[in-house]
Amino acid sequence: MRDLVLALLPLLLAVGASAAWIAVRGLEAQDRLGAARTQLTAARQAAGDRQVPEARAAVLAAARDTSRARALTGDLVWRLVGSVPYAGANVETVRRLAADADVLASEVLPRALDGIDGADPVRLRRPDGSVDLALLADVTPPIVDSAARVRAVRADLATLPSSFVLARIASARDELEEQVVELSTTLDAASTAVRIAPALLGGDRPRRFVVLLQQNAESRGTGGLPGGYAVVEAAAGRLRVVETASNADAPNGPVAVPKGVSDAYRVRYGRLGAFDSWVNVNVSPDLPTVARVVAQRFAVQRQAPVDGVVALDAQGLAAILTGSDPVTLPDGTPLPADRLVDYLGIGQYADFATATDQDVTGNNAARKDALSLIGAQTAARLTGAGSNGEALLRGLIEAVRSGHLRMASDDPALALLAASGVDGALPSTSRPVAYPVIFNSTGGKLDQFVDRSVRYVADSCDGDTRRSRIEVTLTNQAPAQGLPPYVTTRIGADRSITSSTEDAVTLNVYATAGAELRSATLDGTALDPDTELTRFVEGGLPAWATRLDLPRQKARTLVLELVEPVLAGAPQVPEQPLARPLAVEMSAPVC
Repeated sequence: MRDLVLALLPLLLAVGASAAWIAVRGLEAQDRLGAARTQLTAARQAAGDRQVPEARAAVLAAARDTSRARALTGDLVWRLVGSVPYAGANVETVRRLAADADVLASEVLPRALDGIDGADPVRLRRPDGSVDLALLADVTPPIVDSAARVRAVRADLATLPSSFVLARIASARDELEEQVVELSTTLDAASTAVRIAPALLGGDRPRRFVVLLQQNAESRGTGGLPGGYAVVEAAAGRLRVVETASNADAPNGPVAVPKGVSDAYRVRYGRLGAFDSWVNVNVSPDLPTVARVVAQRFAVQRQAPVDGVVALDAQGLAAILTGSDPVTLPDGTPLPADRLVDYLGIGQYADFATATDQDVTGNNAARKDALSLIGAQTAARLTGAGSNGEALLRGLIEAVRSGHLRMASDDPALALLAASGVDGALPSTSRPVAYPVIFNSTGGKLDQFVDRSVRYVADSCDGDTRRSRIEVTLTNQAPAQGLPPYVTTRIGADRSITSSTEDAVTLNVYATAGAELRSATLDGTALDPDTELTRFVEGGLPAWATRLDLPRQKARTLVLELVEPVLAGAPQVPEQPLARPLAVEMSAPVC
């Protein structure tokens, strides 16, 4: 907030005698807040390194400065001048910024550090690999409380004056708001984690979860093709892997449509094999519904109940293993975390390719054995003793934050999964939506190289409806040469198998509930909505689908021109977890 008061002086002269008072006290407040910012930056770094005593000392020093700044800007004169038109907006903003900064330094961060200190992974994780649920219960209140307090600060910042505010003051407000949003997001995630962890770890009763190990080089709705699965049992804070299988070993065959799955879902995804085979069980992007189908398959084929389903891919595995010793391949070759994504996407198929391109599958049995070995070592890190608890915790947080680890369950004790948005559900129907989803249409693994971008544009909030546009661009960045045959597999409509670096996907674009299509183009050429697009509704959201061939280095752009209802809230543009990130651009007012 440096130079805030200097920016205010021209306006404050009109206030008369109060100007000198505000200027003198404001200059000192400015210096105090600047010093506090420096201390809080140091505290953040120390907390990130788990140097809790150093972080506490820095927060205490910052609190002394923010408390003084709050006192300097919180007296009657500041409040009276804050009600004056024009100049008042700036004075009021400075006063409340100082107050909010003091709440953060004096109340929120000390409580958060109590939680961080108590949640030391070394103490939380017992020597046998189980989690101390009693200790977890002790650290829950400070984490939950600090999350609630920072949400209150965030709400106050959102109500600060926006008109007649000088640029320097607005910049200071925006900077603090950005930092508060980041802190709030982190603490909310931590709050959800500590509240849901006891149930996830079987604190109240044993639970059984299926982990879908997704290969997102061949895309599916929830991310990637299920290359295999693991069954994890949780009881009294201890996780145990009781079964693993590759998709070649997983039993296929039709299962009945489970309760909670709509007829529309059955019709659309049933013809794509969602109820018949493991590799297509997750063609839909709606993980809660996919989880019900997976649970039904286990109930029929394994005679075992399933309490939830985890979707985990190579990026999620790499995050979990970061900071740990490398896993090893069957020949003893170490595979560090930073090479895991490339290996699972491409390297495994090169390692186990055969001498002839006629057998594109290569030595499939040996390859799947190698993947099983990687899976077993990863499971041991998660469930066993001796691994780096802090690195594991950081990795799990990153995997969840990035969307490469998601979990869905119908268990009421795990309802926070949905409330926190980590259940991979379709977006809410109560806010605007632009959500592109692809699934592979060749049988190859070229989706590893697909760049994706989406642009959502909408008119003003006036009236009951508005025009909007969703533009989705896909580009195949696969190299021209050097890829193993299995990666470049292309299965034709007649089931013939060829090799090609031309990819093909089915693109689904979900839009705002109630939206209607006005027109559509592909690469600038008009499409016939009746013959070249398939319209369907899933989870209350309208969607349009088309198959796209993706030649190398050629961008393909689908544009949907829509009329959508004007709904309150910020637009939702979820990201399907794939090998490459989704680029997002929005130009739509928040109604």
